[in-house]
Amino acid sequence: TIAREMIESKDWVTPHFNGIRYLEKPPLYFWLTALTISLVGPSEWAVRLWSALPALGTALLIWGLGRLLYGGPSGLLSAIILLTSAGVFRYTRVAATDSLLVFSLTLSLYGFVRIMLSQSSIVNGQWSGPMLFYLGMALGVLSKGLIGVVFPLFIAALYLWFSGEKITIRQMHLKWGVPFFLALILPWHLLAGWRNPGFFQFYVVDNQLLRFFSSRAFTEDDVPVTTFAFLALTFVWFFPWSLFLSATLRQGFPDRHSVSLPQEKLRLLVGLWALAVMGFFSLSSSTLEHYMLPALPPLSLMVGALWAEAVSAPRPLPGLKWLLAASAVGCGLAGVALILWADRLTSDGVFS
Repeated sequence: TIAREMIESKDWVTPHFNGIRYLEKPPLYFWLTALTISLVGPSEWAVRLWSALPALGTALLIWGLGRLLYGGPSGLLSAIILLTSAGVFRYTRVAATDSLLVFSLTLSLYGFVRIMLSQSSIVNGQWSGPMLFYLGMALGVLSKGLIGVVFPLFIAALYLWFSGEKITIRQMHLKWGVPFFLALILPWHLLAGWRNPGFFQFYVVDNQLLRFFSSRAFTEDDVPVTTFAFLALTFVWFFPWSLFLSATLRQGFPDRHSVSLPQEKLRLLVGLWALAVMGFFSLSSSTLEHYMLPALPPLSLMVGALWAEAVSAPRPLPGLKWLLAASAVGCGLAGVALILWADRLTSDGVFS
């Protein structure tokens, strides 16, 4: 309804929900959905498209990251694992901004990886790396708010701290990168603030800073989950691949004494990425279950690298290839079954 009202009112600055100003979220998802509706007309497909397309884009980025950091079939396997996890299947069918945030964060960190690898001339990322890094952060801010810039900077800083790697201002291209980032995010924020008195207090302070501590001045209709429930639900939503997480620590936290290649050192970024997301939301008192979605790409990379290593080993574990094949076939059959019997999977149809 927000995208539809945006089209009807021709107000692309202040979203409205049933005629009431809606400044809980940035407008990128609503802009994209409104443009889609204006082109193809209103439909469930048009509303859900911008949850599904970013998920596909994230899978492609994970494919590229897997190839850069782990080599071999790791990228393809990681992308398949991401797309076949229960959480991605569930939440790409929901009209929400979270899928755009996951894509934006993945894009930004993909750019950071290219920046780091360009120092060793492994990839030609002198310009493309910084461009993707700042573009991803800008899209993240316009998708979900401050978290879109906090996560990439925090994860990159963690990697530089723990790895001991160095990066210069020149390599980050701050002179044009920061203006490029600000040019993308400032117009809407300034216009929204100009048209809506009290915008900064509500949108930034109350809706984003105080939300973390569940201390909002405005009534919150969402029901947060406990830290234990959040971690348990992450296991559920990453199923069936969460069964292999205990064996993947080496893929995300390699022994610094046993790695020598730049791409091997950068695998630490993957583990810190997952740890930062899970740790950040575990500390919040307003965590919702779908907040685990930004952790699924790095978890997929870790599990995908494990499978690639096991499958391509000269003497793989007995039955491992057959287990992977059976899992892939099982997921495919489950997907077909869900499509065929989707009309019966309602509360009335299941419990009657």
